[in-house]
Amino acid sequence: MDSPSPTRRRILATLGGGTVLLAGCMDSADTDSVDENTTNTETNETDNIAANETDDTDADETDDTETDDTVYESLVLFRSDDIAPWTDLEVLRAVNNLFIKHDVPVTQAVVPHDKHENESLDTEHDVCHYLTELNEEHGELFENSLHGFDHGRETDFYGVSEFGGLPYEEQKQRLTDGYESLDDCIEMAKTFAPPFNTYDQKTVDVLVEEEFKLVSGGVEFQDEYFEERGFWEGENIVHLPVTLSMEDQDTEEVRDVTALKKEYDRNKAEFGMNNIMFHNQFYADDEEKQKLEEIIQYATEDESRFLTLGEFANKVEHDAISQTEDGWRIKD
Repeated sequence: MDSPSPTRRRILATLGGGTVLLAGCMDSADTDSVDENTTNTETNETDNIAANETDDTDADETDDTETDDTVYESLVLFRSDDIAPWTDLEVLRAVNNLFIKHDVPVTQAVVPHDKHENESLDTEHDVCHYLTELNEEHGELFENSLHGFDHGRETDFYGVSEFGGLPYEEQKQRLTDGYESLDDCIEMAKTFAPPFNTYDQKTVDVLVEEEFKLVSGGVEFQDEYFEERGFWEGENIVHLPVTLSMEDQDTEEVRDVTALKKEYDRNKAEFGMNNIMFHNQFYADDEEKQKLEEIIQYATEDESRFLTLGEFANKVEHDAISQTEDGWRIKD
């Protein structure tokens, strides 16, 4: 099917201006009368001009503020999945250091609970301590999104899902328990990255009820289930699917960099963006870490704007982003 319009919202630039009133001249007749009238007229003219010059200045300042937007060739978002109680902090630190090095923001999709070890990311957990430290030192680069409750394989909805196919109340319990648990640990954005990138209409209903702003599933799944391809808005929530996966889930290996770059370019042409998903546990080896850094560098060489999931949702909500023929117009 044809791709729907990436957004129904548009940026409106307001242009202001002032009007200067010019007074006319009087014919000379009586010298005293002329002098008096001329003096009054000149005074009024001066006052009017000064007042309108002030108005023009204010208008110009308003214009600068209201039209403070930029067009970017494309958008890039990085989504780091499976930050969880079982995460190897040494590997995660090394991966996050790549984004710090290149000054690129990333959304961390966090799993609050490990059902196998009956362990949660409470305030005493080492991973929680690290996330707190990361937020204090580099909060401008790292944002946290909910990634399910325990990443369990609960149903066979579209292959496998933690949420899709479950009753409404059970989905709500998983989502609210997970968010409240993590909110005690670290500041959370109101965004949801469902495990296995699958979710159903009941998931959407729960998210809207709980005032989440964005859900990020899989692009092919979304196309098939919701019949919407790419970014779209519906029912008071933004759907922004993953368009590029760094790893091959069948072989459980990081994909070839050349293939990743080609797919990046195709996504840029089709969607005007790349929402890139990766899992930190795949990058323990230097060779694999180098592949991730190559993709980060490839994106920085593009004339793109980097955003987190929460930033994207916020700009959509406030009419501060729209797609143009040349890319994306963003108001800051």
